[in-house]
Amino acid sequence: MLSPVFCLILVVLWIKSIRLRKTLLAGAEQKLQQALTEEKEQQSKLSSVIKHYEQKYEPILEIQREVDNQHEKLGLVVEELKNLKEDYNTKRPLLGPVDNHLEAISAATRFQHAA
Repeated sequence: MLSPVFCLILVVLWIKSIRLRKTLLAGAEQKLQQALTEEKEQQSKLSSVIKHYEQKYEPILEIQREVDNQHEKLGLVVEELKNLKEDYNTKRPLLGPVDNHLEAISAATRFQHAA
């Protein structure tokens, strides 16, 4: 069996270990809170720096957005022009005989007016 002195020593050590654990946990909690506070301060500083640069470069960013918008519109116009050229090239052979006929009528009309 365990002697009473040994049991007393075990109880004292157990109590000391509990106190040490509480002290270590309190210190860790304090360090954690300090780290969180520092992180929030850094985040706040970075947010203000980001806002400063966003305000500083906003005119440039606005111009870039407008340039991008105009490039998009230009792309649409280029696509429409391409489609129009293709459409013209497919219909041009059909218009050839009509143009020749109109030229003949125009020449005949000019001849009649000249006479």
